[in-house]
Amino acid sequence: MNEYCLEYFNFKGVFRVLKKGISLVVLLVGMFSLAACDEGSYTVSLTSELDNAQMSIEPSDTVDEGEEVTISAFDTDDHVFVEWVDVASDETFSEESTYTFTPENDLVLEAVYEAIDPEDNGDPDDNGDSDDNGDNGDPDDNGDNGDPDDNGDNDAPLSDEAQAAQDVYEAFDNDLAHLSSLMNEMDSMVGQRMSMTLDFTTFNEWEESYESGTLSMSIAALETGGSDLMHLTFSFEDDHEAVDLELYINETQMTYEVYFEVSDMLELMSEDDVDFSEIFDIDEYIVLVLPKEDADFDEDDLYEMLAKELDMDEAVLRNVANELSRFEKYFDLEYFEALDGMELDVEVHDETMVNTIMTLHPESIKALANDVLEDMFYIANMLDMDEEMPEDFEAFKETEEYQQLMAMIDFIDPFDLVVSFEPYHNDSMSMMFNVMDMIPSDPNESMQVTMSLQDASAISVPSDARNLLDLGEEFFKLMMLGETYRYAETLEMFSVPEGTHTVAEIQENHFVNFGLPIIDPELSEVTIEADEMIFDFVYITSSEAVFKDGEISLTTLEMIHFEDTPPQDRAEFLASLDYIENVDMFEKLEYLIGFAMHTFDNDFEEGFDDVVIE
Repeated sequence: MNEYCLEYFNFKGVFRVLKKGISLVVLLVGMFSLAACDEGSYTVSLTSELDNAQMSIEPSDTVDEGEEVTISAFDTDDHVFVEWVDVASDETFSEESTYTFTPENDLVLEAVYEAIDPEDNGDPDDNGDSDDNGDNGDPDDNGDNGDPDDNGDNDAPLSDEAQAAQDVYEAFDNDLAHLSSLMNEMDSMVGQRMSMTLDFTTFNEWEESYESGTLSMSIAALETGGSDLMHLTFSFEDDHEAVDLELYINETQMTYEVYFEVSDMLELMSEDDVDFSEIFDIDEYIVLVLPKEDADFDEDDLYEMLAKELDMDEAVLRNVANELSRFEKYFDLEYFEALDGMELDVEVHDETMVNTIMTLHPESIKALANDVLEDMFYIANMLDMDEEMPEDFEAFKETEEYQQLMAMIDFIDPFDLVVSFEPYHNDSMSMMFNVMDMIPSDPNESMQVTMSLQDASAISVPSDARNLLDLGEEFFKLMMLGETYRYAETLEMFSVPEGTHTVAEIQENHFVNFGLPIIDPELSEVTIEADEMIFDFVYITSSEAVFKDGEISLTTLEMIHFEDTPPQDRAEFLASLDYIENVDMFEKLEYLIGFAMHTFDNDFEEGFDDVVIE
């Protein structure tokens, strides 16, 4: 485990509430989310879209800070080198085929090639023998293809993409060596995207009709330039609704940057006469930038914190982390190749795609289930869970639960896992299977699962994103104005007498509350006159005035109330918000969250220790 660094977010009381149900899940996910990291050195990776590109790097692709590297790209028989491109920025890095430089961060450099014009080769007037159509004999014979309907002796050259697929097909030897080679190449990618899509058609008994939909999720990770970038997407669409979410998380040495895609939400919020995208100055994304408060947080701190949160012995926790390597075999294709009852076959699809068909029979699934259960049993015994468990796995196999599971697998029909990839590019692969193939079901129902892995070295954070703290300040001011207006309407309804009253006195004597617990009720005052109200509020966290010039009148609130007179543009919107003094968003948000957690759970422990609930 010493080769890893871990990022773990401690949400104190919230985590404590959830831990009983998800302790093991948190442990497994936490350990598998370790990200490898090296300090004081940089990695330079070379790539090219040209399959037979010849490149080299000296002295090594990993060098110490301040050390020089020399990269070289060589012309091929049919392509010439053009330039090196920095994949992260998509900008030219150098136009020299051999270039020496000193890296200042991790780099992924792409060698760009240009094809040589084939007309420049040989005598342009020769072209074989023009009279016999390239030595094909009879010109009506189409190049000695024999029966044109035969397609069996077609000597026309295949494209590079089709030839690469044909080579894999012909080399197939009833094993998964071609997929293992692909996986090794993809493991070396600086960025990877993992995706899962579920396409379903099911029968709705209430509507007595079939319904179809698609659920898709993806996560991409990219390490480059001294930062770690993660991109997550989620979408769902069926006959009734559609939901799309997108999120970027960029970790630099000093900050976490979290980007949210909000264009769909703003479109739903907008009305005919109000465009919220313009009002809040948002294009598509908002970004939350959080500083790293504890840069010295290391692996020992992690284990100490996890052990405390999970009520576990730290030594046991470390042993469990080390034993998680037991599950690595399930990511190795050789494991599945060796399963009893596994059948393998390959086919070429659409000329350039190779499909590998792995047919699993009940005995294959039984072997897989047995191995997974044995590894989980071992980990559970290490955790010393409270549940009564057999003393060893052989005894567990004699239990009724194990026997029932194996008996159920006997009813599963053989089903195919299809792994597809294009050998010429070797930058993506996908695996597909239909869940409904495993069980007797309505032939019109389907549940197609597609999992894919592809290159993600070109992902980048959105270039135009609105800072969430700035946006949050605008929302906060908007809430203060709206709540103050609602408070004034309620005071009129309850006929609070004229005079100057504190908010606390009004609450005690007239049972009227101010809805945002961010003002100090003892120091905040309301002056009620015959035809006017004056509000003089102060923040509970700082005792500073809420309103510009110290107070605001009901007349002014009615003039800027958004429900009656929505702003027509951003300038008018900002002018209205100017009545609220600037606020420290971190301080106010922390207080509001602490208050909310206290309100919904009176037994909440420790969380937000620095917040004093009044």
